[in-house]
Amino acid sequence: MGKADRNAVVLGFFQNKSAREIAAALNIHESAAQKRLNRAVEKLRAHFLKRGVAVSAGALIGALSVNSVQGVPAHLAASIMAVSAKGTAVSSSTLTLIKGALKIMAWTKAKTAAVAVATVIVATGTTTVMIKTGAFGIGRGNANRPAETMVKAKQSPRIFSNGINKAHDIPNAIYTYPDGDETTHRYFEAVLKRFRKDLDAARAIKSDRELTETDIQTRTIYIYGSPENHSFFQRVRDQLPIVFEDDGIVVGNKKCRGRDVGAIFVCPNPLSPEHRLVIYGTVSPEALNDMNSIFHGPTDYVVFNNVTRQFGGEASDQFLLLGAFDKSDPAHWRVDETLQLLPPKDLQRATARVVVDR
Repeated sequence: MGKADRNAVVLGFFQNKSAREIAAALNIHESAAQKRLNRAVEKLRAHFLKRGVAVSAGALIGALSVNSVQGVPAHLAASIMAVSAKGTAVSSSTLTLIKGALKIMAWTKAKTAAVAVATVIVATGTTTVMIKTGAFGIGRGNANRPAETMVKAKQSPRIFSNGINKAHDIPNAIYTYPDGDETTHRYFEAVLKRFRKDLDAARAIKSDRELTETDIQTRTIYIYGSPENHSFFQRVRDQLPIVFEDDGIVVGNKKCRGRDVGAIFVCPNPLSPEHRLVIYGTVSPEALNDMNSIFHGPTDYVVFNNVTRQFGGEASDQFLLLGAFDKSDPAHWRVDETLQLLPPKDLQRATARVVVDR
């Protein structure tokens, strides 16, 4: 689907605009706006059909209307259905998968004001969700870099995680950096000025040495650093779902070995479980560079190293492990390998000595 069609879908289905309002926003005639929406719905339907999912335009519109931020205007939906309804009826299980993907579209749009294109591919016992989004991240690179990923898992609503992005919406956050790291301090100031104008930089940015017990007990804490140079990170390192050791990172039943290994993830604060930690961390301080170039956002965690950074192809393919946490215990999230995605085969081969079973 092209940019023009995506814009029409966002305006019509996520912002509840009429054909006339869409036309005004896109500087086109009203009839052209209507045709563009018709075409977008038909392209979505055809995309599903090619992958073995026979879904009518009406079912797609229904799923969009139910799961978008606001429903599409009734008269607009009726007009699209009259023009585009060609597919067969969709099963309830398939519709559930479509709705799950569309919820991710809604979550992502609400966070980043970017278009999220989701496609559901039905295979034996497996749901695959493709996400394209501009994810907001804390790093030294571009803070709004588009990326793509695929999250594959057994059919489970827990995989539809927007963990890191959702954490960015929590108010009263505090951004912490290693004491003396003025580069990160200045970067945080730039991030807040651009993306979090609701926060007072003087109160929202602190070095690890300035962090108080009151902060720890009452606020969402961002950690940017390594356990070797960030004192609070050092304090909680062994109580996190992803554990940082001196020679690598432990992720469930796997260990990613190396001083250049890092992870971006969200989890409960072990010292105050009702609050969140958002961690941008690496094993060694030297590996802390351009963290925002790593795909993250509509996931709970992603693990990477220097090999993944240099790997060709899409940015979303450049990881060691990626996935969602099992949150059945709200205070103690854990790594569940059924909610985990492995990288492409060639990258798995290139990192075979890095990711090992424990």
